[in-house]
Amino acid sequence: MEKIPTKNKQKSVLLLLNKVAFGGAEKVFFQQASALAKKQYDVHIGFLYGKNEEKQSFGQNVDACKRVDFGFSSIFDIAGYWRMRAYCKKNNIQVLYATLNDANVIARMTKVLLPTVYVCIREANMATRKSWKFKLLDIVLLPWTNRIIAVTEEVKQSLRRYMPYLNSKIAVLHNGIRKEELWPGKRERPAGEIIFVTVGSLGEQKNHIFMIDAFEMASKQIKEKSVLHIIGDGGQREVLHEYIQSKGLEKNVMLMGNIPYAEVLQSYQQSDIFMLSSLYEGCPNVVLEAMAERLPVVTTRVSGVSSMITEGVSGYITQQGDVEGFAKCMITLAEDPSLREQFGVAAQKQITQHFLFATHITTLESLLFDYVT
Repeated sequence: MEKIPTKNKQKSVLLLLNKVAFGGAEKVFFQQASALAKKQYDVHIGFLYGKNEEKQSFGQNVDACKRVDFGFSSIFDIAGYWRMRAYCKKNNIQVLYATLNDANVIARMTKVLLPTVYVCIREANMATRKSWKFKLLDIVLLPWTNRIIAVTEEVKQSLRRYMPYLNSKIAVLHNGIRKEELWPGKRERPAGEIIFVTVGSLGEQKNHIFMIDAFEMASKQIKEKSVLHIIGDGGQREVLHEYIQSKGLEKNVMLMGNIPYAEVLQSYQQSDIFMLSSLYEGCPNVVLEAMAERLPVVTTRVSGVSSMITEGVSGYITQQGDVEGFAKCMITLAEDPSLREQFGVAAQKQITQHFLFATHITTLESLLFDYVT
């Protein structure tokens, strides 16, 4: 059993989120909060907007964490900043750790009012997706930024394009997978059906129309029956439903909606190939999850995947917009069970060598608390 330093109990951190949501950034934050609480840090989880009464925690036990709603109306809510400052002073918050644009701005503005707090922001997406307003605020608020965590080297470089003097403040920290989530099993299902799976919100970013087109193209050439499970929900659900019907694919392409994380893991284990067709990402955690479950991956080229996947060894990375290339990779894996198994074993090996959560959280501890006396 890991020995927990008693000094951790005197170190406090407030993890700051915009609101409860079902995205990858929020999921990673809940994982980190749970892990830090287990290490006896005084962990608080703060939400900027709305009343976050829903106890969504992505299967993570965050009962030991204190949860607070700050009731901001926007990043310009002066009263919200004073509530944040008062909470931090009352609870002796030493570290403010934020993710996503609004929370990152508000954390640094709070430091203006409370200079003693240590501010670390997590950049979870490519800076090319930021508006000029947030880029300007990044530059202006840099003196009140102690540490920046970029989720991939690509994200780091995208920040340096408009803040070239970041080197002393920025560190790269990939997401991680818990060792207990590594699936020890082997797929031994009856022949006759190939199951493709993808996980993510149903929005334009995930580019599901592209995936459905590639699936339609590939399924015509795959000898066995092909099925695509799309796990997640979002604003494009109705659009995708109508598109699937227009293609006559309603018996092959299923919109599964949001399901508990334990069921997501089961879906990985019951599938043959994982797919990601995003237009952009930061560090797609779903790819790591699928690899941990010994799934070969077919993905478009987005931030992070080249550090996760070895091309032609654990998966295939295709160019944006190349439907035929994406479909060809699907066919190659669908038609060769031994290749799928080989890729899956290699994928899981990459997780164990480079992406374990224990290493991730140890590095995060250092980034957040090494300065605290």
